[in-house]
Amino acid sequence: MLPDAPIVVIDDDPTHLAMLLTALERAGFLAKGFTSPRDGLYHLIDHPAALAVIDLCMPELDGLELVRRLQVSRPELPLIAMSGADGARSYLRSMRDSGATTSLRKPLMPDRFVAAVRDVLCAAA
Repeated sequence: MLPDAPIVVIDDDPTHLAMLLTALERAGFLAKGFTSPRDGLYHLIDHPAALAVIDLCMPELDGLELVRRLQVSRPELPLIAMSGADGARSYLRSMRDSGATTSLRKPLMPDRFVAAVRDVLCAAA
């Protein structure tokens, strides 16, 4: 069963963000995307969401700080962390330690990404 609330994706790379949103929508999910981590954070604080997908390396507010803030304001919200940066393995481990439900390494294949989203949503149900 698909959630009523959207999946929110925050990624400063507009091309990658568009690919993830398209993959979610083709799989039947409601999806909302933000290239600004601050805008994504404010949206998640004020609006319902089934899940948040957060990139690690972003300007103005990095993914690790975003995860920490969401753990305070929305501790029930499942989070997927993603990164393709050098040293991504240790960064992603830090994000899981800070509260991310799972983590994915970029580049993401659409089918793998959608499968991870389904897994997290099933575990959270």
